[in-house]
Amino acid sequence: MAPAVANPYYAAATTAYCQRRLLEAALLDPHAIVFFATDGIVSTRELQGLSRVRKKGGIVDLGDWEYSGADSGLFVLPGVYTYGKIEYDKNGSRTIKPITKLRGGDPKKYNAAVKANEWLIKNVLAAWRTPFDPRGSKEQFPRIVAPYKKYITVGNALASPRRWELAGRWTAKPGEPGAGTRDINVHTVGNKRELIPDESCWPDYVSTSNREARRCGELIRTVPALNNDTALSRPRMPKWLDEDIGRVVEDQEEQEEIAAGFE
Repeated sequence: MAPAVANPYYAAATTAYCQRRLLEAALLDPHAIVFFATDGIVSTRELQGLSRVRKKGGIVDLGDWEYSGADSGLFVLPGVYTYGKIEYDKNGSRTIKPITKLRGGDPKKYNAAVKANEWLIKNVLAAWRTPFDPRGSKEQFPRIVAPYKKYITVGNALASPRRWELAGRWTAKPGEPGAGTRDINVHTVGNKRELIPDESCWPDYVSTSNREARRCGELIRTVPALNNDTALSRPRMPKWLDEDIGRVVEDQEEQEEIAAGFE
């Protein structure tokens, strides 16, 4: 039975409208755009000419943009980033609030003793500063492989008979015997962009013993990834309409956990 408030048309229309608003905003200053979120944009400067913008303290209506200034940031790939959001208290004092995202994971489950933004910055820069040959195997590309504490769901436990014994339990804490690890490929820039493979661009993302990659201190150039799928859109059935009930579809997070090799 469909949920009482389900309306696939409204869901699709809302998503499409948000994407349209994002693109229209980005076209005001394309070279200033750092990345798109589901319903927001990070840019290197304020987008001049954008309508319906409300700043902190103003009345925000549905469909308005909420503007927040930022002070520095580290943007690794979609869903993996940290930046400092500028906020002001009631006395007008300026503070920086770290905003950190780690798609498919929680930085605090890597190391609860440090702030999430500090953990991400330290580990990403260490990986980027390690020299490697971009013509070599992918195994040597910059990565973060670190102990990670995770609750093993039933779906995740189906990865192997050995793993099933951990269903409904937490993995061991980092540093303890049997602790799991999680792998973050910080070399890639996601599925929708690509690093420029030309050797003249290698200094953007390849560190050597004599210098560190430019990405350690600034934004670097990327190009759109080639889309070989000719379909404009693919339907995805809601769970309550999917007749293929014999097929278990794990969510993205569980798939990433399985790939990470928690044992």
